[in-house]
Order: sequence, then C-alpha cells, then structure tokens
Amino acid sequence: MREKFGKFVTICLLVALAVSTSSCVPDTVTGATAKPTPVRKKTPPPVKSKPKTCLAKAWLKALSKADVAKTIELAAKLAGPVENASPNVEYAAILAKDGVPASFLTAPLNQTDFKLWYYAWLLKKVLADNDILTLKSNDEKLKATMKILSARIARKEDPKGPLPWPAAVWGRRYGLCDRMAWLFAEFAYQMGFESRIVYLMDPDTKVSPHTICEIRGQNGAVWTADPYSGVLLTDSSVAELAANPKLMRDIWPKRPDWWKALPHSVCWIPAMPQDYRVLNQKLRGELVAALGGECPRFGEDPNTRLEKFAILAGKNDKCKTKLWFFPIRLMKMELEIGRGK
Repeated sequence: MREKFGKFVTICLLVALAVSTSSCVPDTVTGATAKPTPVRKKTPPPVKSKPKTCLAKAWLKALSKADVAKTIELAAKLAGPVENASPNVEYAAILAKDGVPASFLTAPLNQTDFKLWYYAWLLKKVLADNDILTLKSNDEKLKATMKILSARIARKEDPKGPLPWPAAVWGRRYGLCDRMAWLFAEFAYQMGFESRIVYLMDPDTKVSPHTICEIRGQNGAVWTADPYSGVLLTDSSVAELAANPKLMRDIWPKRPDWWKALPHSVCWIPAMPQDYRVLNQKLRGELVAALGGECPRFGEDPNTRLEKFAILAGKNDKCKTKLWFFPIRLMKMELEIGRGK
C-alpha cells in the first residue's frame, strides 16, 4: 500500500512539471380571572455560514505541494459529511454503462478525487506561468493558449504512454486531435469559459475522423478551436463553420473527409468522473465561497455545465450535446491498471 501511495505522488509530481424554534411565552397577569397572553417572538433571519477561508487556503497550499493525505483530510473537513445522500439515478445509469457502481457517487473523498483537484490546479498554474490570465481580452487569452499548446504538443500518439488526461497530455508533450482538443477545452474551462468536445461524424460509417472543440463566453462570444491544425476561429460556431464550405476548405485544404463529417457532428460536455460526486460538488461550493477566483474549476454538477452551455449557445444551436462517456471510461481503465488487471 505504501509503495502504491508513493508511486501515485510521484506520478502527480511528474505531471506537474435556522431552523429556529419559537414558542408562545405567556405574559403572566395577576388576578383570578386573568388569562395568559402569548407573546410572539420574531423568528431571526437565517445566519449565513462564513466562508471557511483558513481551511480553504490550507487546502490549496497542501494541493500545490502534492500532499495527498493532507489535501484529502482538509477537503473532508471543508465538504462535511454526505447526509443520507442517495445516488443520482441519472448519473448512476451513465456510470453503469462503463461498469462503475453507483456507490462511487457517494463514497468518501480519496486519491481519485485528489487527482482531479491536482490536475485542475496544474492547468490553471500553466496559464498563470505563461501570463495568460492577465491578458486583457478573451480573444487574446485563447489565442495565447493555442500558441503555447501548439508549440508544446507533438501530433503523435503512444499506446504505451500515460493515460491521456489533459494535464498528462501537457506533461508528456504529445497527443492526437482528441487529446489536444480536450486539453484546449480544459484550459478554456479554467479561464472561466464553457467548453464542449466536438466529434466530426461521418454520416455513412458513423466513425469520427477528427475532433475539435467549441468555446463559449458571455454575450454571445464563441470560438471554434482545432488545436491539432493550429486553428482558432473567432465569432464562429461549429454550426456556422459547417454551413461555410469555403471556410472549411480554407482551414482544412486537404481533408474532404472532415468537410463531409462536420455537419453531422456530435458534441460532448467534458465533465470529469469526479464531478458527478456529491462531496466534490459540496467541496467546490465551500472553496469558491472562500477563495473565489483562486480556486481551480472542478466539481461542478455535470448537468449544470450542460445547461450553462445550452444557454450560451442559444435556442438555435443545432448540435446535439450530451455528457461525455470518455472520461468515465478512462477512469475505469486507470483503476483497473491500479488493481493489476
């Protein structure tokens, strides 16, 4: 067990390069015929719990040092217990498709959760270290992110390499289109954007020949990103690109298979498996209240992410969007590897 724990920490470090009761109180009046008169007390307003700032800052410090045990300990204090929580039926069904039991949704916080927190923190740190978070416009931030990603990630794949979590792809420095799209989407998510993964889908074979992503901001802002090709389109959604054959040919001059597949795209919200868990959602609430923008983004209810993107995309959005199966499948693979299967 100690050996596995040490190995886990090493991997992480490598990747880092009222209810108030009110009763009627009788007002006693002297005299034989006197009757007690109830005095109604005003119910005080509910007391808002103060942000757990000291605990939250200690958690962030432990996380930045990859102190697994301390980070989990503090996270459990921040999140509190799961009080009679029943697994979300919809989420349990999604997990069951890949053989993950419903008990995963309400289990205590553990090393699997730590990995999510650490990876989120790491990606936000990469953005900060490259001075991207201080840029003035959203367009500048996304263009700068595309630049560092394109410069760092080689367009190749190694089946024997580390599993392709976005932060791991950044650490290992290589990945194909789907890996790069997910990494870019996660960087955008850490900057406060909403993102979705887009599988271009061949209508005949039902196979995806390419993966890109779409980024949404406030006030109708939209970007289509293809990190594999080094392309970032401002003010252009996937649907708008699909309706523009000339633009498709300009950005992908030698890929008629992509032109054919783009209008039939399938979209996914890239929620992490641990985002489905009750305690991570509670932890996120406490950390955001205490840390604000210092807190890396994770633990947001997946359906909330789905709804947010739908609102930003608008009623005329033609792309069907669902919760992404791949992160769940990847987590299961990782757990099986850990058990020696």
